[in-house]
Amino acid sequence: MFKNFKVIAHLGSPLCAIDDIILDSVISAAMCKDLLKDDYYFGSNKYGTKEQIDSMLSTILDKQYGVYCTSYGFGNDRETISSWSKRFDVKNDDLIKFTGKAKHRVDLGAGYFKNYHIPIVLKSVKTLTFYVRGDMERIKYLLENYIFYLGKKPSQGYGEIRYWEFEEIKDNISV
Repeated sequence: MFKNFKVIAHLGSPLCAIDDIILDSVISAAMCKDLLKDDYYFGSNKYGTKEQIDSMLSTILDKQYGVYCTSYGFGNDRETISSWSKRFDVKNDDLIKFTGKAKHRVDLGAGYFKNYHIPIVLKSVKTLTFYVRGDMERIKYLLENYIFYLGKKPSQGYGEIRYWEFEEIKDNISV
């Protein structure tokens, strides 16, 4: 039932990630999306208990040494620094209707309207390769149908996956 295989994510844009991406967490997210459908995005960001996650992942992933048989993503990357910003829209500030006796100004230094300019590390990589021991057909279905981006800031276009590739291998090198 379980096979040794490698999963290759062919990326279409740079990846924004602080730590290495481990495939078991990505598969877990895909299983939740499959289970909850549209409610996945309307939830309260609660995660399952260890027992719930173990019961779901143990059906499609092998476990050795107390961890699931998935590796982190390997790839030849070049790192660059970029940044993201949040700015108050001063062009339309005449639309604000102030009430009360407070000063009629928007505080851009603190609170909800605070301006940000945060650096992010981008990894420019063409492919990420993961090694897995598990149910190849089920994992292929989950990844191809539910995971379209990897890493942080997917709404900004980072970590876009063009397509997934699956290749069976002889030895188990996932752990």
